[in-house]
Amino acid sequence: MTTASTRNYQDGYCNHLAAAIWEISGYVTDWRIAIFDGAGSHVVAVTPDGRYLDSLGIRSREEICGTWYETETIVADTRSLYAEGWDTPLDADDYRAALVLLEREGLADDDVREIAASRIEDLED
Repeated sequence: MTTASTRNYQDGYCNHLAAAIWEISGYVTDWRIAIFDGAGSHVVAVTPDGRYLDSLGIRSREEICGTWYETETIVADTRSLYAEGWDTPLDADDYRAALVLLEREGLADDDVREIAASRIEDLED
């Protein structure tokens, strides 16, 4: 994924991207967040129909486990993510990256675009 951000959403900032996706999509629909935990951790957004979304796009559980880790914990929302110990202060670039990804995957609608624009504007003011 190419964004203006310097964050690597596949190594170290995956929780930021998952949280931003949830915050601009999860309020409108039934998105969740999954933490794959084992030798390390990877955080992804879970679409309402159960597909996994990270910076590489829509992926299967098997792909993520094969690339990253063995087990999975589903958390409902960003508060639950924070409760799991993930410090996730989001910035405008996180929301931009989330919107680019959602657009690329055909998952953004007008509500998502409006929420993302509002979050970005709030952070840049």
